[in-house]
Amino acid sequence: MSRGTRHDGLWDKFVSTLGQLAPFGRSRIERVVVRYPETLFGQVEIVDTKSRGRRPIRILKVDGSWQSATFLDDAWSELVFPYHLLYNTALARVHPTSILMLGGGGYSYPKYLLCHLDDVRVDVVEADPLILDIARRHFYLDRVEQLAQQGNGASRLRSLVCDARDFLELGAPDDPDVCYDLILNDCFAAERPVASLMTIEASQLIHRHLAQGGAYLVNVIGALEGRESALIRNLCRTLEQVFTHVLVLPCGRRNPSARDNNVIVASDKAWEHLQTFDLAPSELSGTSPRGKILTDADTSVDTDTFS
Repeated sequence: MSRGTRHDGLWDKFVSTLGQLAPFGRSRIERVVVRYPETLFGQVEIVDTKSRGRRPIRILKVDGSWQSATFLDDAWSELVFPYHLLYNTALARVHPTSILMLGGGGYSYPKYLLCHLDDVRVDVVEADPLILDIARRHFYLDRVEQLAQQGNGASRLRSLVCDARDFLELGAPDDPDVCYDLILNDCFAAERPVASLMTIEASQLIHRHLAQGGAYLVNVIGALEGRESALIRNLCRTLEQVFTHVLVLPCGRRNPSARDNNVIVASDKAWEHLQTFDLAPSELSGTSPRGKILTDADTSVDTDTFS
């Protein structure tokens, strides 16, 4: 991995798009549409606000943290959050026809995939049936489900209400050994990642469900340098025990010591010509520069957090 390297204008194009999107600031006026006080992951609020360009946006807030978003105008199927553009780097390299999304939320990325790619099939694993209902009521999932219907009665979208780790253990209801070209992990409890998906045991299960040449992408909120970089370093070290290639795609050009969304890519196939970040040793890091290998024994079963 090399810091600051650019190839064929790809990263500059992404950064330019990210700057245009930068969808909203915390100072924007928010109007709470409805509250759902009890979900598996805390209180949910559906919030309407506007982008810096005054475009109407709807936010899914879970336990105070922004989890999903959609535009409310004609661009309802487009991406709001910049880190989803980093997911798009996988589309040109893997050319997926089958995708597994761990964590449905407001279906932001599955919606985009199904509306823009005619030949893709998407399985979405969402633990909370109430979140699934909220996505249909407030985030256009009902519309996407209609668009995904095929003439033979089948659908290109399948929503599975179950725990993501259980799905990796047991597989799909009709195929325990199902494989996907692309697996995306967007599971969070507020801003905390779901720990049971971060371990070496989970990484081995993910690898088992990947087709040859496929890739696993996980969205992680943290810093790339300093004291807040431990989680990213630990997860990279863990994934390196299972996958041949692991790299970090930073979301934007912010201070690497600041917390932000970052996408980690793991694959047995090399990804070239990308702006990546080198997790070099840092005097500010409170842990080993190489990170720690995370195991199931490190997690608390009751809270699904690292002990």
